[in-house]
Amino acid sequence: MKKTPPVVPEDLEERIFSMLPLSAHAMATQFSPRLKKSIEEGQLFKTRADNNIRETYVLVSVTSPPTDKAKWFAILSKSYKQEFLLRPITSPPKHEKGELVALRNRLFSIGSTTEVIAFNYTSKIQERSYLNAVHNKPKVAGVCNKLYIFGGVSKEDADCYVEALDLSTQKWEKVPVPEEERMLIPLNCDQVVLNNCVYFLHKNTCVALNPQSGKIEKEYENFGEKKFDTSCVIGNKLFALDWEAKITVYDSPNRLWRPLKGLENIPSFGLFTAALISFNGKLLVLQQTPQDISLTVIAIEERGQDIWGRLESSNSGLILQEPTTRIQEILSVEI
Repeated sequence: MKKTPPVVPEDLEERIFSMLPLSAHAMATQFSPRLKKSIEEGQLFKTRADNNIRETYVLVSVTSPPTDKAKWFAILSKSYKQEFLLRPITSPPKHEKGELVALRNRLFSIGSTTEVIAFNYTSKIQERSYLNAVHNKPKVAGVCNKLYIFGGVSKEDADCYVEALDLSTQKWEKVPVPEEERMLIPLNCDQVVLNNCVYFLHKNTCVALNPQSGKIEKEYENFGEKKFDTSCVIGNKLFALDWEAKITVYDSPNRLWRPLKGLENIPSFGLFTAALISFNGKLLVLQQTPQDISLTVIAIEERGQDIWGRLESSNSGLILQEPTTRIQEILSVEI
């Protein structure tokens, strides 16, 4: 007599599904209609969030002349080996004008009006919030569970110079910053978020603003010049390329830059063609050439005061059809 296989309770099956890495979803949905439905309805991502299961989901857009229309890809691991690839996505981020900004599990579109549109990757729904004033080409930074927007307001809206969106309430609030403090913030510069402060980096100087208190907490006279526009933060460490295209790490308590050790045999990077990304606690380096975009994953380890890197994988992630193709945007959300 043929035995009927036991039926797995739906809640247990959902928990098992939630443990699958994002890169396994495409293959697994071919064998499980229930998993496919859970992904489409967003239930799977809610279960992942409830169980504190998160992965870095990196979106990359590339453009090619003459149209310069963006094509979007997601970085996913290969199912059969420890390598990564750029896979086209069917539902790319949509925004007409303005800037795309990622924070936690949301992707925000900030344009030339007070309306801010966000896509929630956990609930799979679109959210809308409204600024208290129009900000023209502002700086934007995510700190803890809030999204901050700096500058770009008229004199009449000076009290809205800094606004913050609390993700839990979906409301924008004015952050009081004294005028003498605002004058110290250079907006035509690079910026990074480190130790819950926003670092505005301009030439050889740096101003660190604590947006929660509205105070300039530190002023660095010799922060140094690095390739900050392609830098990233892992834990409480800032990783950037120096002007020789070597990876360096900023030790903020001692205000020192240290080399990332142990990487003598990794591929060389181009100063203006590489980007550093925080990727599930590891360092991911995107390197573009006229032929392809390569992906290098480096595990990070602290040994005393030194930071060591260990090469985990390095491979071509996308073959480019046109040598003039360029990376336009790189965005990371946690889902």
